[in-house]
Amino acid sequence: MGAARRLCVKAVVLAEMMSAVLSLALPACQFPEYGMASGRGGSAGAAEGGVPSATGGAPDDGGQGGSEESGAGGQGGEQTSPTSCAAQTCVPSAPTGWLGPIAYWEGKTGGTPPKCPRGYTEAEAIDLHRELVAPASACACTCVAQGQVCETTLHIYDDMSCATKCSSVSVQACSAVSGCSGSQGSLRNDTPTLSGGSCQATVSEPVAASWQYDARLCQPSGTCEDPDQVCAPTPTSPYATQLCVMSVIPEGQPLPACPAEYPNARKDLYETYTDSRDCSDCTCGPVSGGSCSGKLTLSSGGDCSSSNADYQLGSGCKTFNLGAGNIHPAHVGGQYTVVPGTCGVANPAQATGSAEPSGSVTKVCCQ
Repeated sequence: MGAARRLCVKAVVLAEMMSAVLSLALPACQFPEYGMASGRGGSAGAAEGGVPSATGGAPDDGGQGGSEESGAGGQGGEQTSPTSCAAQTCVPSAPTGWLGPIAYWEGKTGGTPPKCPRGYTEAEAIDLHRELVAPASACACTCVAQGQVCETTLHIYDDMSCATKCSSVSVQACSAVSGCSGSQGSLRNDTPTLSGGSCQATVSEPVAASWQYDARLCQPSGTCEDPDQVCAPTPTSPYATQLCVMSVIPEGQPLPACPAEYPNARKDLYETYTDSRDCSDCTCGPVSGGSCSGKLTLSSGGDCSSSNADYQLGSGCKTFNLGAGNIHPAHVGGQYTVVPGTCGVANPAQATGSAEPSGSVTKVCCQ
């Protein structure tokens, strides 16, 4: 027992004192066991006597109940697997009686609705409308003269100065001439007159009804593990940036109040409308006025298919020459241009009916 033995005894005593101190301090601080007393390193399990470890293993689990964070053992905890909506948002399903949440857009009618935002399916988009525009029809009645016939009387003379009359012929289309034997002479017509004709009534149609606003409702495309939740990410512009819910109400039934979770009501939406607007018939008065112009054709043939001389209406006394030979005036044809007269409205048309949204009503409420 020399100096070396005394040094060894002191070292043993010092090790026992440190072990005793650590054995008192470590359980109070909840540090993991580092094997300083038992000589086993890195285990989060209990000591061989079945004492629970600092990480919560069961007394008899042999130290295999390590936490998820430490990665030791891993049999005592279960990590939750991510849902298919991991990159989006799972939110509670719409309240009873409502559908959604959905993404909502509306804009002036006339353009193409924007595609559904990310996370919502384009194939199931619902396109609806609001604010029906259906102007009251003026039911304007227009009366137009039609079917008037122009007529004049042509006087034929054997001389060249309209002094010796040989025939007078009333001309509408093609008329035969008798009593004139010479191939030369003169012509003069009376002032043309219009006869016959009627007034055709036309009533303007109501302006077609149209929607002032279009709306598109998009339904989520993702799924959540929790059946009581819906994968509904926050919509991006131009869609409303709040989630919304919808309820389709049959025609004629009262509309529900918005649920507390979605208190902001949008305007009611419709798919179609009923338009019964119409105008009654109107009647016109008689034709008044009108005029005609044109020319007469003098022929020596058996009909008016050929012309030996033309005479413009209103030319006064005008000479004609049918040519050489034993020929004479045989037919006179008329070619007229009619300027119709006017017609007044006797009984105006009256507007009837109305245009209204119809069918089921879709109510939308947003956050």
